[in-house]
Amino acid sequence: METVKNPSYEQVCSKTTDFVETVYLKYDSSKITLEKLIDEYFKIIDPTSYNKQGGDVGSQYRTGIYSKDSVELEIAAAKIESLAGDYKKPILVEVKPLENYYRAEDYHQKYLEKNPNGYCHVDLGLLSN
Repeated sequence: METVKNPSYEQVCSKTTDFVETVYLKYDSSKITLEKLIDEYFKIIDPTSYNKQGGDVGSQYRTGIYSKDSVELEIAAAKIESLAGDYKKPILVEVKPLENYYRAEDYHQKYLEKNPNGYCHVDLGLLSN
């Protein structure tokens, strides 16, 4: 794999960088728990899918939870283990320390607001109110 700092979208899609497309999520643990966030996350993704979500295919679409906080990683791993019995196939969500994070290019920020007819496999209507 190629070592790239701040790779472009095209480089990530080239399957040569081992980077993953992800979302930076900041939450207030006094208002919602990480376990609840994972429950909601699993409603909008297929946690048993390998290198694919919706119509997006490739290693950059592998599913994971990444954090610099070791306690969060332990909580996530335990929660995923507790959910394993709910699925016929193994859960394939990575739980790993965050090593690198680069903000996507401006044209990907608020993508669906800028591209109302753009593709996104996530149905936010599945989330709890």
